[in-house]
Amino acid sequence: MTKPHPFDGRWRASKLIALLLAVPVEARVWYLSELFGQKPGVSLRSLIAQAPPEEQAEVLRLIADIFANHNREATNTVQLLKVL
Repeated sequence: MTKPHPFDGRWRASKLIALLLAVPVEARVWYLSELFGQKPGVSLRSLIAQAPPEEQAEVLRLIADIFANHNREATNTVQLLKVL
């Protein structure tokens, strides 16, 4: 069996997972929230509600653009979430 190349994505991912499992849960949550830009348990709704009015308007424009550019047949909640 050959050793994976150091730049092989699977090898790096397995190292990252191993490192994440070795650190305390709080450190893991912090790192992943920094990586993805969102903390676990924080809803998009609450983030928008807490945002300044200018950012709320930007979010509404973005959502309106998404709906304007996609098929308008998506009417139920599950279909709408797939569009977003």
